[in-house]
Amino acid sequence: MCLEYEWFMTAESRKKRRDKEGVTVEEITECLGTFHSTVYPIATEMAQWLYDNWTLAQIYQLSKRMRRILFEIIEQSPECPENAKPPEYRDVHSIMDS
Repeated sequence: MCLEYEWFMTAESRKKRRDKEGVTVEEITECLGTFHSTVYPIATEMAQWLYDNWTLAQIYQLSKRMRRILFEIIEQSPECPENAKPPEYRDVHSIMDS
């Protein structure tokens, strides 16, 4: 299964709806559950929206499995602060942590 072109074209309307109405835990679970599939953009889009809009307290309303998926997506994102640091910085901290 793959996403149709229309899905990508309606991204802005989904974002506006989420900004206005919010999201339910059920919707989040459904979207994040697609991460390890061919329709993973559904999960990454939701994860980005949660990263930008939800507090840590809200994130902990999700099941442990969904939080794990959410954090996995965030940590892989180029926007993740860890990924934005120069490689030398990460290497130094990796050495210090071991």
